[in-house]
Amino acid sequence: MPMVNVQVAHTPTGPKHHQIIMLNGPPACGKDTIADMIFVNYPKTRKYKMAKPLKDAVAGLFGLGIRMVSKFESRREGNTQKNEPQQLMFGMSWREGCIWMSEEVVKPRFGKEVFGVLAVKNLSRVTSTHMTTISDCGFRDELLPVIKLFGAENCHLLQVYRSGCTFANDSRSYIRETDLPEHMDFRALNNTQGLRELKQQTKAIIDDILKGAER
Repeated sequence: MPMVNVQVAHTPTGPKHHQIIMLNGPPACGKDTIADMIFVNYPKTRKYKMAKPLKDAVAGLFGLGIRMVSKFESRREGNTQKNEPQQLMFGMSWREGCIWMSEEVVKPRFGKEVFGVLAVKNLSRVTSTHMTTISDCGFRDELLPVIKLFGAENCHLLQVYRSGCTFANDSRSYIRETDLPEHMDFRALNNTQGLRELKQQTKAIIDDILKGAER
């Protein structure tokens, strides 16, 4: 079935150019930590997750409560619950259930861009924020509707690297710079030296992005 055509009624208010920070990297590499750092340290910033509608759907289908989903999604070091088979999910793990719902149910029915289209519906609402961080960008096709809405020159892909973190058993991947639209910003961030260094790297990158947006 062809992709649904979502009409954007209005774009966000605020500065002339709303900035979109897209974080791309494997599980546990620090994407959510970086998003939290940006949210805490820069006023009028909002956070968004491409996978929120997906995870809401999986939780609803299997009758999983907020507390159980929170356990799966916990960022506590060494948490493996999202990878363990669950009786309520007929033997699937939380991660397997989300991948199954995305790749075998939703995308075949509505198209590869569907979660990007849903993101556009949310991000096009009026807001007083100046910047949005999307912390789970793993598919090029999902980014395209967002890039189209805000403009490639206002979108920035931050690729996060951390030793020992890979896309094994995950449907997402690193997005190649050559697959991005022309004029879109592409940067690498190495999470190797601990939280202090990560915070410094993040600040330097975001400060540079905001400085460029003022020109």
